[in-house]
Amino acid sequence: MQDPNIPIMWYAYLAGVLGLMIATWWMFRQRSELAQFATVTVGAWLLTPVALTPEIPQWAPAFFVLVLDGLFTDHSIERVIWPMAFVWVAALLLSLAARIAWQKWRGKAGAPKAEEH
Repeated sequence: MQDPNIPIMWYAYLAGVLGLMIATWWMFRQRSELAQFATVTVGAWLLTPVALTPEIPQWAPAFFVLVLDGLFTDHSIERVIWPMAFVWVAALLLSLAARIAWQKWRGKAGAPKAEEH
């Protein structure tokens, strides 16, 4: 039987990660590219879920599974590295595409219209 407190724990964890992402953005806000990279990296690394073990299907944050498996078990960390890497690269590409689209949209909206003579 599943613990009824698990959803509450995930909500608290998500709130903590959101706070950490805001703090990361705030720390690097003077350099927008670095702020975007750091914020996306923190979010991707801390929000990627994986199964605790191949035998236990319950999910946990991949970063913590990676650290704890690396320190205390003989399990291969490759099962955690690949999902984290995939989510990280996908999140970086999506954030880059969103940034480019935002800059193009702002460039068109803010540019004065040329009058034809």
